Amino acid sequence: MKRGTQMKMKKLVSAVLAACVCLSLAACGTHTDIGANSAPAKADSGKVTVYMPSPAGLSDKIANGFEKKTGIKVEKYQGTTGEILARLEAEKSNPAADVVILASWSDGLAMKKKGEIASYTPAGADKLVKGWIDSDKQLIGYSASAVGVIYNTNI
Repeated sequence: MKRGTQMKMKKLVSAVLAACVCLSLAACGTHTDIGANSAPAKADSGKVTVYMPSPAGLSDKIANGFEKKTGIKVEKYQGTTGEILARLEAEKSNPAADVVILASWSDGLAMKKKGEIASYTPAGADKLVKGWIDSDKQLIGYSASAVGVIYNTNI
């Protein structure tokens, strides 16, 4: 792997870890009541439950980095975004997740519209990519991908 590519990967992994730390710290901070069925964050339990669709290797690195930095154990549930959303729906009356990472901004917006997300401003929010935290401080992006459209001009 070329040195420039290695540096970009290190920066990407660092950015992902930093975003997860910020998101995970939201679970350990002050809880904002978002409905009658809300459960308080388990700040004193020494653990944080994170639902994430990331590939196992990436989620392990994120969790291990967070545990090393904070001493807080990360319990992960991994699944597709659809599986995570179904699990959240099934747990609606007794939520288990402290932090939810989704692969789709639009799914986060749908949860926001239903009033299922609390506002949170992480430490260092001023260092986040401009526009990657919504105006209500309810959604925080930590990565982006490009979508390319390929078509046959000879048709």
